[in-house]
Amino acid sequence: DNASIASVLRASVEEHGAPKVGTFYDDPHTDRMFQTFNIKGAEYWIVESNGVILGGGGFYPTKGLPHGYAELSKFHFRPELRGRGIGKRLLQFIEQRAGYVYMYIVSYHQFGNAVSMYEKYGYEHIDNALDQSGLYQDAPFHMVKAL
Repeated sequence: DNASIASVLRASVEEHGAPKVGTFYDDPHTDRMFQTFNIKGAEYWIVESNGVILGGGGFYPTKGLPHGYAELSKFHFRPELRGRGIGKRLLQFIEQRAGYVYMYIVSYHQFGNAVSMYEKYGYEHIDNALDQSGLYQDAPFHMVKAL
């Protein structure tokens, strides 16, 4: 499924006109999602219909996060999946599965609908990045939710 989910993720960036450089778009881990998330403290879930991957999301103990934090990671969907409540259900599922104290999110203005959803479900804006992943250095949105 690596190639299929990488395609969904990159298509979402292209569709929204989000930055490609310094994000998961040009991160080689995006092409190795199974291997990347196949570690203790991380999980990634895909959404598929009739054998076609339409989106996914997961949590990951991103480098530099404080103890008890995980990052909501690579949470993107194809257009035909949006607006049907599937994102909400997957977000709640991920939060329940994570086993962390806090969930951290990094996002861009281009993903404004997602940011609105995060706000609706209790994520609060913070002033600075918490991680040291090396990605998203210019991201305007950093959010946290106590689980």
